[in-house]
Amino acid sequence: MRQPAELEEDSPVQSGLTPAAPPESHFELVIRVRHDEMAQWPPEKLTAFFDAVGVVMAAKTHPAAPPRRPIAAAAEAPADVEQRIKRIEQTVDTVRRHVATLHESMAEDLKDFEAALASQNHVIQSTRTAMSQTDDLVERVVEALENLQTSTLDRPQEFAAIN
Repeated sequence: MRQPAELEEDSPVQSGLTPAAPPESHFELVIRVRHDEMAQWPPEKLTAFFDAVGVVMAAKTHPAAPPRRPIAAAAEAPADVEQRIKRIEQTVDTVRRHVATLHESMAEDLKDFEAALASQNHVIQSTRTAMSQTDDLVERVVEALENLQTSTLDRPQEFAAIN
């Protein structure tokens, strides 16, 4: 067993340094689309958008595909080719279902957003109406108080005699 004094010169323990962790590598994809802009898209554009999102999601959630072999080396048996075609079809079906689910979810979110927006618009209009009515009432109360004050100041002796 070696003693601490026997550590090599470049040992990280002796120098007080720890080995650096390898840098993290990642790919980030951010998609921003305004709801009002998306609401104007024709169905073909929406379909293309969700298809593209589905492809990206499938690529992220499915393990990496095995490396492709050159065409010259594609002397596969017909059964192997049929199996590959079936796997590809299953993957495409999975992506289509994923995209359909995402499309439904986005459509539902858009409907909820529109309903909330309509509700908030109604609340704003109601608040404006209430504020207008309150303003009218306050104006009438101020006028009544001014009339009362004016009439009180015009006849101070009459009110002094009553008290």
